[in-house]
Amino acid sequence: MNWNKKQIINIVADLAEENSFACRALFKVSEIVFTESVDTLAVSISSKPLLLINLNFLNEHVKSENDVKAVLLHEFLHVILMHTEKFKYNTPLLNIALDAIINSIIHRTYGEVYSNFFVRYYEWKDITSLLRPETDDCKFIPEWTPLHKQIYTGKFAADDLYELLKYLSSKGSINIKEHLIFIGNHDFDNSISPENEKLLKGILGKMDGTGIWNKPGLRGSNDRLNNEKIKIEKLKSKRWRSSVYNILKKCMMEDASIKTDVRESIVMMPVLNNSDRRALISFSWSRIIPLIQNVYSVKHASETVNIYLDVSGSMNEEIDQLVALLNHFRKQIRIPLWVFSNEVEKASFKDGKLIYNSTGGTSISCVFDHIRANGFKKNLIVTDGYIESITDQMLLGINLQKLWTILSAKGNASEFNKHQIKYYQLNKI
Repeated sequence: MNWNKKQIINIVADLAEENSFACRALFKVSEIVFTESVDTLAVSISSKPLLLINLNFLNEHVKSENDVKAVLLHEFLHVILMHTEKFKYNTPLLNIALDAIINSIIHRTYGEVYSNFFVRYYEWKDITSLLRPETDDCKFIPEWTPLHKQIYTGKFAADDLYELLKYLSSKGSINIKEHLIFIGNHDFDNSISPENEKLLKGILGKMDGTGIWNKPGLRGSNDRLNNEKIKIEKLKSKRWRSSVYNILKKCMMEDASIKTDVRESIVMMPVLNNSDRRALISFSWSRIIPLIQNVYSVKHASETVNIYLDVSGSMNEEIDQLVALLNHFRKQIRIPLWVFSNEVEKASFKDGKLIYNSTGGTSISCVFDHIRANGFKKNLIVTDGYIESITDQMLLGINLQKLWTILSAKGNASEFNKHQIKYYQLNKI
């Protein structure tokens, strides 16, 4: 098919009037640019919305107006569902997960009229089958069919599918050998201007979400897939806590206020006990008490970690997860646990919740002042890294070899990198 620019512009106008997925506003304000700088199509919303179209791709693969609308909707759905903002790093598995969800939404909403394009474009073969609906002539694929049915009946969201594919890949069940050309721009530009963010939120507010927002649950789902999903959550949680515990061990110091660490000491003494049978037998015939192992339990100071938790406004989104994580390790945390915004305050756990007062603002300099004033030797800071610039003056007297940072999943590590402060960034969970 030989498409010209005028034809495509008219199809975009028609799609805007149809108001597919309530996105008329985005279609109408998008400037159309025909270019070979993208392999297929792309939408950029960092400033003025741009719809970039490669005519060569359309001429080679697109046969009808409905095909054009299918690929346009595919690309605009990526933007409307904010995939470009949500996912920071691009991988082939992420491409497959996002495209499978988008294509399934289009198929459930418009049927074969639009989804026939995906049938022609992608093979019904292994993991590629997830990118297209099933047709009557498809051969049965035992290992992929249950997952395919879950996706195309709306039982998966993008996050869940991506995590499942990563898990299956780690088990060797997925091997992407073929070079797939994905529809749309998968070299994500994560920036969204404030005006366009408002526009997208308005579109999302108008969408009823039918067949789009469903997430997998236990009821009516394939048992094997549910078991895999449960394993994923357990695996992620276990890795998260294991990584944090390794950091806590590095930061631990003896806490004289808590003596619950019981250690056994062995002393050789001429004192009879029932634990050394050989010594008892020797005494029974020689009547001489030999040196015998005597085990004594002695309480020592427990080892705990001195923690400073950032409770400034920028932490609102992740504070609950971080508090839950710290609560899991509460026996290893020195009390009081310190919190800071622009001042350091005491905090404590009560019924799994952290009780504290926040003074507002954001400043990490108060933490360094507090460490110096109290002479703490090892310290752990939990923050999102959205702080003021750390200066050499702030760090005077601070032993950076005994300072660690746990950075939230969405945190900014730039200030810690600048001063070579050791940090571990949590993964999303």
